[in-house]
Order: sequence, then structure tokens, then C-alpha cells
Amino acid sequence: RFSRDGQLLNVSKADQLLDILKASCCIAPYTNQSVEIDGKKYIDSSFVEPIGLRYFKEKFPGEKIIFVISNPPKKDFKGNLQNSLEATVMSWMYGPYYSSLYRGGRRSYFEDIEEIKGNKNYLLITPPENDPSSVRTTSREKLLKTFKIGYEKEGIKILDFVK
Repeated sequence: RFSRDGQLLNVSKADQLLDILKASCCIAPYTNQSVEIDGKKYIDSSFVEPIGLRYFKEKFPGEKIIFVISNPPKKDFKGNLQNSLEATVMSWMYGPYYSSLYRGGRRSYFEDIEEIKGNKNYLLITPPENDPSSVRTTSREKLLKTFKIGYEKEGIKILDFVK
């Protein structure tokens, strides 16, 4: 999923694959780079559609789908402040249009989570409340503990879901 002005890019040529992979690493507002493909500039679209629910609904209608969120944003003051600051930086880097897309992506994220939770064909897997790890954890012991918690708790959910 790659976006330019909110539009998805369909890969039609194998030689574009490397450029598309590069574009997927251009995560705004953390980088001010874009990748040019066929004369158009592209960046990662995760800020527009962070979960990809629309894509999966269209591609696999009626199918059971498991969504795994490894680092869910918080719906609190700190999360809202971070989003506002990131959207402001985004506006400076790419213009106000992208800033509005970015803000919309956060709203879309929380709407998608609610839709996933309310659909019997979708299963949402998130880190456990008592997770000792974060996205920056390098401690083998903490990572193994997180794995064990997830395996025991979420593994049962997954097995029940796919039956």
C-alpha cells in the first residue's frame, strides 16, 4: 500500500518493486524523503490507513481475518498531543493536504479498531496489559516473557477463532 495524494499505487512492473519498498520506508513525518516512480513522488501510506482494514475488506469479503497490532497508539492527551505535533511537522514537510490526511489516519485507526472488535469475522490481537516489553526492548528475558504471555493468552483466542 503506497500513497500519493491518498491514492493507492498498483504494482504493475517487477522492476518497480525496489522503488516501492524504498517508498514504504519513507514514513512521514519521521523522514522528509520520498521516492519517485513514473514521475510521481511516493511515501508510505500507513499514516492514511494504518491498519489496512479497507483493503482487507475489499480483497477478502466475508473471510476471517486476524489483525495484529504490536504498538497501539493511546487515545489520551499524550497521544493526541503527539499526533498534533506530527501533523504540524507533516504540514511543514509536505503541505497542509498531507497534514489533514495524517490527522484523518489517526481517526481512521480508532474507527477501524471499533469495527474490527464488532465484527465476528475479525480478530484483534494486541499486546497484553502486563506486557514487560516495548518496541525498543532488547532483553531476551523480557521478550521471552512477552512471547509466553502472548502464546498462552492469544494463542487460545486464535485457535478458537479459526475453528
